[in-house]
Amino acid sequence: LIGTDDAIIDDKGRLLFSKQKRERLGDTFAVTLCECGCLAAYPLETWNRMWMGLSSRGPLDPSSLRYEELLYNFADDEVKFDPQNRATISKRLRDVGKLKKAVLLVGRGRRVELWDPEERAEYLAKGDDYEAARREELQRAALQVVEKWPR
Repeated sequence: LIGTDDAIIDDKGRLLFSKQKRERLGDTFAVTLCECGCLAAYPLETWNRMWMGLSSRGPLDPSSLRYEELLYNFADDEVKFDPQNRATISKRLRDVGKLKKAVLLVGRGRRVELWDPEERAEYLAKGDDYEAARREELQRAALQVVEKWPR
Protein backbone atom coordinates (compact mmCIF):
# COMPACT_ATOMS: atom_id res chain seq x y z
CA LEU A 1 0.00 0.00 0.00
CA ILE A 2 1.78 3.07 -1.30
CA GLY A 3 1.16 6.64 -2.38
CA THR A 4 -1.00 9.42 -1.00
CA ASP A 5 -4.52 10.19 -2.22
CA ASP A 6 -6.83 13.08 -1.41
CA ALA A 7 -10.37 12.01 -0.54
CA ILE A 8 -13.60 13.43 0.83
CA ILE A 9 -15.67 11.75 3.51
CA ASP A 10 -19.39 12.39 3.10
CA ASP A 11 -21.97 13.08 5.81
CA LYS A 12 -22.71 9.35 6.13
CA GLY A 13 -19.04 8.54 6.76
CA ARG A 14 -18.42 7.04 3.31
CA LEU A 15 -14.93 7.38 1.91
CA LEU A 16 -13.83 6.61 -1.66
CA PHE A 17 -10.53 4.73 -1.92
CA SER A 18 -8.43 4.54 -5.08
CA LYS A 19 -8.64 1.35 -7.13
CA GLN A 20 -5.09 0.35 -6.15
CA LYS A 21 -5.76 0.73 -2.43
CA ARG A 22 -9.12 -1.11 -2.71
CA GLU A 23 -7.49 -4.04 -4.46
CA ARG A 24 -4.67 -4.25 -1.93
CA LEU A 25 -6.94 -3.89 1.11
CA GLY A 26 -9.21 -6.65 -0.17
CA ASP A 27 -12.97 -7.19 0.04
CA THR A 28 -13.07 -7.00 3.85
CA PHE A 29 -10.56 -5.09 5.95
CA ALA A 30 -10.05 -3.60 9.39
CA VAL A 31 -9.92 0.06 10.41
CA THR A 32 -8.43 0.91 13.76
CA LEU A 33 -6.70 3.60 15.70
CA CYS A 34 -3.03 3.81 14.79
CA GLU A 35 -0.25 4.26 17.35
CA CYS A 36 0.52 7.72 15.93
CA GLY A 37 -3.07 8.96 16.43
CA CYS A 38 -4.58 8.66 12.95
CA LEU A 39 -6.75 5.80 11.72
CA ALA A 40 -5.27 2.89 9.82
CA ALA A 41 -6.86 0.43 7.39
CA TYR A 42 -5.32 -3.05 7.31
CA PRO A 43 -5.92 -5.98 4.96
CA LEU A 44 -7.65 -8.69 7.01
CA GLU A 45 -4.66 -11.03 6.78
CA THR A 46 -2.36 -8.36 8.28
CA TRP A 47 -4.95 -7.50 10.94
CA ASN A 48 -5.27 -11.15 11.95
CA ARG A 49 -1.47 -11.51 12.26
CA MET A 50 -1.38 -8.41 14.49
CA TRP A 51 -4.21 -9.83 16.59
CA MET A 52 -2.43 -13.17 17.01
CA GLY A 53 0.85 -11.45 17.88
CA LEU A 54 -0.76 -9.37 20.60
CA SER A 55 -2.76 -12.30 21.91
CA SER A 56 0.41 -14.35 22.32
CA ARG A 57 1.97 -11.86 24.75
CA GLY A 58 1.66 -12.46 28.45
CA PRO A 59 -1.48 -11.16 30.17
CA LEU A 60 0.63 -9.25 32.67
CA ASP A 61 2.68 -7.31 30.12
CA PRO A 62 1.52 -3.71 30.83
CA SER A 63 2.77 -2.27 27.54
CA SER A 64 0.87 -4.80 25.45
CA LEU A 65 -2.26 -4.43 27.58
CA ARG A 66 -2.36 -0.67 27.04
CA TYR A 67 -1.75 -1.06 23.30
CA GLU A 68 -4.46 -3.75 23.06
CA GLU A 69 -6.86 -1.47 24.88
CA LEU A 70 -6.34 1.35 22.40
CA LEU A 71 -6.22 -0.88 19.34
CA TYR A 72 -9.29 -2.99 20.05
CA ASN A 73 -11.53 -0.37 21.68
CA PHE A 74 -11.31 1.71 18.54
CA ALA A 75 -11.56 -0.83 15.72
CA ASP A 76 -13.95 -2.20 13.12
CA ASP A 77 -12.84 -5.45 11.50
CA GLU A 78 -15.57 -6.04 8.94
CA VAL A 79 -15.30 -2.94 6.78
CA LYS A 80 -16.33 -3.50 3.16
CA PHE A 81 -16.61 -1.44 -0.01
CA ASP A 82 -20.08 -0.65 -1.33
CA PRO A 83 -20.94 -0.91 -5.06
CA GLN A 84 -19.66 2.68 -5.53
CA ASN A 85 -16.25 1.67 -4.10
CA ARG A 86 -16.74 3.56 -0.83
CA ALA A 87 -16.12 2.27 2.67
CA THR A 88 -18.11 3.55 5.62
CA ILE A 89 -16.00 4.70 8.56
CA SER A 90 -18.01 4.65 11.78
CA LYS A 91 -18.69 7.92 13.57
CA ARG A 92 -16.81 6.63 16.62
CA LEU A 93 -13.69 6.06 14.52
CA ARG A 94 -14.10 9.32 12.58
CA ASP A 95 -14.27 11.19 15.89
CA VAL A 96 -11.24 9.52 17.47
CA GLY A 97 -9.28 9.92 14.21
CA LYS A 98 -10.32 13.59 13.98
CA LEU A 99 -11.62 13.11 10.43
CA LYS A 100 -13.81 15.88 9.12
CA LYS A 101 -14.41 16.36 5.38
CA ALA A 102 -11.04 16.20 3.64
CA VAL A 103 -8.99 13.04 4.22
CA LEU A 104 -5.51 12.01 3.18
CA LEU A 105 -5.08 8.30 2.42
CA VAL A 106 -1.40 7.65 3.04
CA GLY A 107 0.06 4.30 2.00
CA ARG A 108 2.47 2.91 4.60
CA GLY A 109 3.35 -0.53 3.25
CA ARG A 110 1.12 -2.88 5.21
CA ARG A 111 -1.55 -0.27 5.99
CA VAL A 112 -3.28 2.86 4.71
CA GLU A 113 -3.35 5.73 7.18
CA LEU A 114 -6.42 7.98 7.20
CA TRP A 115 -5.48 11.53 8.19
CA ASP A 116 -7.19 14.86 8.53
CA PRO A 117 -4.82 17.09 6.47
CA GLU A 118 -4.29 19.56 9.33
CA GLU A 119 -3.51 16.75 11.79
CA ARG A 120 -1.07 15.21 9.27
CA ALA A 121 0.72 18.56 8.88
CA GLU A 122 0.98 18.88 12.66
CA TYR A 123 2.28 15.30 12.93
CA LEU A 124 4.93 15.96 10.29
CA ALA A 125 5.98 19.19 12.00
CA LYS A 126 6.09 17.85 15.58
CA GLY A 127 6.81 14.13 15.15
CA ASP A 128 7.40 12.46 18.53
CA ASP A 129 5.77 15.32 20.46
CA TYR A 130 2.58 14.93 18.41
CA GLU A 131 2.54 11.17 18.98
CA ALA A 132 3.09 11.55 22.73
CA ALA A 133 0.28 14.10 23.07
CA ARG A 134 -2.13 11.95 21.00
CA ARG A 135 -1.19 8.83 22.97
CA GLU A 136 -2.04 10.56 26.26
CA GLU A 137 -5.30 11.86 24.83
CA LEU A 138 -6.22 8.41 23.49
CA GLN A 139 -5.30 6.63 26.71
CA ARG A 140 -7.64 8.93 28.63
CA ALA A 141 -10.40 8.15 26.11
CA ALA A 142 -9.76 4.40 26.34
CA LEU A 143 -9.94 4.52 30.13
CA GLN A 144 -13.31 6.31 29.92
CA VAL A 145 -14.61 3.55 27.64
CA VAL A 146 -13.38 0.83 29.99
CA GLU A 147 -14.84 2.55 33.04
CA LYS A 148 -18.31 2.41 31.42
CA TRP A 149 -18.20 -1.35 30.85
CA PRO A 150 -20.56 -3.36 33.03
CA ARG A 151 -18.79 -5.38 35.68
